[in-house]
Amino acid sequence: MPKLWEIAKDVEFKHIRYKIRFLGINFSFKIKNKNSIIEGKNNFIYIKENGVLRKTKEKIPGLNIKIEGENNKIILEKPYNFISSRIIVEGVNNEIIIEKTKHTIGYVEIYFTGSQGLNFKNRKLHIKENFSSGSTAFHMWGNDSQIIIGKDCMFSSEIKIMSGDAHIILDKNSKKYLKNNEKNICELGDHVWVGMRNIICKNAKIPDNCIVGAGSVVSKKFDTKNCVIAGNPAKIIKKEVDWSRAASEN
Repeated sequence: MPKLWEIAKDVEFKHIRYKIRFLGINFSFKIKNKNSIIEGKNNFIYIKENGVLRKTKEKIPGLNIKIEGENNKIILEKPYNFISSRIIVEGVNNEIIIEKTKHTIGYVEIYFTGSQGLNFKNRKLHIKENFSSGSTAFHMWGNDSQIIIGKDCMFSSEIKIMSGDAHIILDKNSKKYLKNNEKNICELGDHVWVGMRNIICKNAKIPDNCIVGAGSVVSKKFDTKNCVIAGNPAKIIKKEVDWSRAASEN
C-alpha cells in the first residue's frame, strides 16, 4: 500500500529544500540554511579571541562554511568583518587560518575542492592579520599545497590565486604525469597590493611592499621588494616604490 505522505530533504549550500508528497500531490519549499554545514569526522571551526582558542558552532556574519572529510580545521581570529564570503573544504587534514583584521574581507571564496574531491589532503591557507579584499577566489589544488598571505595585504576585485593545477598535465609521448617537483607553495609577503583581475599561479612569490598591476598573471618567484610587477607573464616594471591605503589625490 503506498504511503499517504512522505517527506524528503535536499541540503543545498544556502538552503534546505523540503519535498513533501501528500495524497499523491507534490509540495516543495525551502528554508534558509545555517551558515555552517559540517560533515565527517573531527572537522572543527575555531574562533580565536584575545589569544584564546575555542570551538564554535555560532553563526559567523557574512560567511558561509561547508566542510566534508576528516580532520579539517578552520581558525578565525576576531575581529573580522566578512561580507558575502564562503569557504568550502573537502578532504583530509586541511587547515585554514584567517587572522584578525580591521578591514573588510568582502566576496572571498575559498575552495579546498578539486577533481579528487575528498581524497585531497594536507593543504593549508594562512591569511595573516589586516587582510582586505574586494573579491578573491582561492583555489587549493594538489596535496600538500599552501597559500600564505602576509600581513596588511590589500586585494582589489576579481582576483584568483591557485595553489596547483586543476587537472593533470601529461607528456604527449609517454603519457606520464608531469609532476611538479616543487612543493606548490604560493607566497605573498607583507604589505602587498594586488590590483584588479589578477591571476597568481602555483609557486609564485611576491615579496614585501610590492604592487601587482591590474590584469597581470604572476607565475614565477620574485625576490625584489618594493617594486611594481605587471604584465602577462608578469615582470618588474618599476623599483623603489611603496604604497598606502589612503585615497589617491590624482
